[in-house]
Amino acid sequence: GVDRTAPRVRYPSTKVKLGACPEEAALDVVRALADGTPARGDANRLWTFGDALSFAAHVVRLGADVSALEYIEEPLRRRPDASVGEHLGELEALAAATGLPYALDETAAELAASYAPGDTDALLAELRAHLAHCDGCAAVVLKPALLGIERTARIA
Repeated sequence: GVDRTAPRVRYPSTKVKLGACPEEAALDVVRALADGTPARGDANRLWTFGDALSFAAHVVRLGADVSALEYIEEPLRRRPDASVGEHLGELEALAAATGLPYALDETAAELAASYAPGDTDALLAELRAHLAHCDGCAAVVLKPALLGIERTARIA
């Protein structure tokens, strides 16, 4: 049975894994926002630009405010021929069109992979240069398993 006397745990934010279907993802996000807890989504680069526009429209249609979302991690697929700057430009265009803030995850890890482990200063300089033009970027997700503990600590 369920212990109904146990105190309810409140978390500062809810993370919702968003699937390939923008309509279902919107419903999941609206449900997560229903109790007033901030939410963030993770699309894992599954969406085209059109999918992301559809997601934002569905969130609004379901009665929620897209600005209530803290961010969506990596909402857009990265084209194989796109540079980091081009991909960030697409993310910025999405943020401008929808009001959806985004977070970098895979993009930050890919950028880090292009630098030698000891070259964290150069990596940080390039990351800062990119982010200086990214008004829609709300967060950079740093994963020690991908970046290493020392590099993650220096970047953070």
